[in-house]
Order: sequence, then C-alpha cells, then structure tokens
Amino acid sequence: MLRSKVKILEEIHPLDVIKEVEKWPVLYVKDCPERMNHHFKNKIWNEIGKALLPEWEHYRSNEEMEEPSRHIPKTR
Repeated sequence: MLRSKVKILEEIHPLDVIKEVEKWPVLYVKDCPERMNHHFKNKIWNEIGKALLPEWEHYRSNEEMEEPSRHIPKTR
C-alpha cells in the first residue's frame, strides 16, 4: 500500500495543492471564527482531496478499512 501512496503524491503538483488551499482562508487565516471548528475543516480537506484526486472517495474508503482502530473512541 505504501507504494501506491507514493505514486499518488508524485502525481499531484504542489502548486495545485496551494491553489486549492488558497480557496479556503479558514485553513490559514488565524482570525477566522471557523478556524477552531474541526468538523468544518475536515469537510474542507475532503473537498480539497476531491478536487486534487478524481478517485478521492475510493482512497478514503480504503483508508478507513485499513485503520479501524482510528474510529474506536478513546477511554480514560
């Protein structure tokens, strides 16, 4: 799986990432009121992923299947 992730990163041009992030000031403007809303920022990063990778949903579903422990609530 590591090999395919490296290939994906090589296909994305860094300027494309910058252009997509610039569309969402909440990610980089410190005074933005939504900056602390992690749910909203996750939605934005998903939108950026969809814009950069046509098969974004496919990658997301594979990642979720690989890391089931990520969804288990932590206890104290």
